[in-house]
Amino acid sequence: MAFSITVNTIRFSARIAVNDNVSNTTMMQSLRDLDPEGTRLDMCDGNVKGAFAMLVADKFHSMAEVHKDNSIEVTCRRFNLYNRKLPPLHTGDDENWSVRIISIKPSPSFEVKTLEQSA
Repeated sequence: MAFSITVNTIRFSARIAVNDNVSNTTMMQSLRDLDPEGTRLDMCDGNVKGAFAMLVADKFHSMAEVHKDNSIEVTCRRFNLYNRKLPPLHTGDDENWSVRIISIKPSPSFEVKTLEQSA
């Protein structure tokens, strides 16, 4: 069954949809290959779908930050070229996709400054 999930991290917030053709076995294989220590699976309390979505979103965000492409489709194509161990992302054609990045944006950042004591 297809599902969508929201991933919120310190660096970004993302909404991801995963197609029916991605099974739990495929997600576990991707996690095994790309996160052998199991840190993402531990962070999600054993939720395979959550850990898989976090893995995809983290890799996508890192690639988007490095390459600064103009559109999400270009970044998705680049992602598919470099991440062959992950199911393909949606690139605009509705035929051969397994994961779709619905939205991704940086998390709000803030800065705390100390007030100088007035003399």
